[in-house]
Amino acid sequence: MDQLVIALDVDTRARALELADRLHGLAGAFKIGSRLFTSEGPALVAALVDRGERVFLDLKYHDIPSVVADAVRTAGDLRVWMLTVHASGGPDMLAAAAAARGASHRPLVVAVTVLTSLSEAALARVGVTRRLADQVETLADLAQQAGLDGVVASPWETPRLRARCGESFAIVTPGIRAGGEQARDDQARTLSAAEAVRAGATYIVVGRPIIRAPDPAAAARAICEELAAVRAGSRQRGAIGIRLCLYTRPRCHLCDEMKAVLDRVAARAAIEVQEVDISERTDLERAYGWDVPVLVRDGEILAKHRVTEDELMALLQRPNPRPLAPEP
Repeated sequence: MDQLVIALDVDTRARALELADRLHGLAGAFKIGSRLFTSEGPALVAALVDRGERVFLDLKYHDIPSVVADAVRTAGDLRVWMLTVHASGGPDMLAAAAAARGASHRPLVVAVTVLTSLSEAALARVGVTRRLADQVETLADLAQQAGLDGVVASPWETPRLRARCGESFAIVTPGIRAGGEQARDDQARTLSAAEAVRAGATYIVVGRPIIRAPDPAAAARAICEELAAVRAGSRQRGAIGIRLCLYTRPRCHLCDEMKAVLDRVAARAAIEVQEVDISERTDLERAYGWDVPVLVRDGEILAKHRVTEDELMALLQRPNPRPLAPEP
């Protein structure tokens, strides 16, 4: 499940690689935070990347613009998939981070808004007296205006951010708890995986409920099934009126974004979506290549790369098109 990012919040390379082996194929990416990176450093990032895993480097860079830009470039050289900066570093720092993304390997850069450990009262104690949700939105606006790929925010703020920032802006949500589990640690603003995705999360980050479980793979599989049920339920809502084909490939964040848009459209229109992995068919690879995701209706390409919910609704209201694209 590409939406699931598993946090390797452990101390050693051996334990991290053991978990990566046990969870291979269940995680869309593995998160390395300050604890593990301080212990094992860039060599562990390289080891995971060399195995074909996506790495989310969560070091939350927060410094003067030139220092953060250098850190982002260095992380790009490590071939990380996604990394974090602190939105509270300000517009110049965020713009420097956006400009530092490499051309040959361009990691997603997302900005941390307000840590999920902070409550309204705790935020006030550090001098931020506005409402917590308003502070999150202000920082998200700064990140989007600077050209970053998205933000990190708790699932409590996700619905407002999705409505405010649009479908193509990535929202990474930590603080996920399994099923009906309540937070019993330092997380203050949490939801379950299904609730977070329904709220509009692009990616969810899960650590303790998986890596501390007696069977981490079973715990991860249960969350993947939870997410699949959300997707299936939203797409099957109502009678089928329009059939669509979505061409994707694994580990594609644009594909994840398009699927999230389709999930929301399914709540407003009667659609059925057939997802086709083009990496399994050479003819489809030739036809679509790096254009994925590609959304097709009756042989006509409706959209590729990115489309908003409103744009897709308008496209679906057009008369039936003449077939132009190969069928799956």
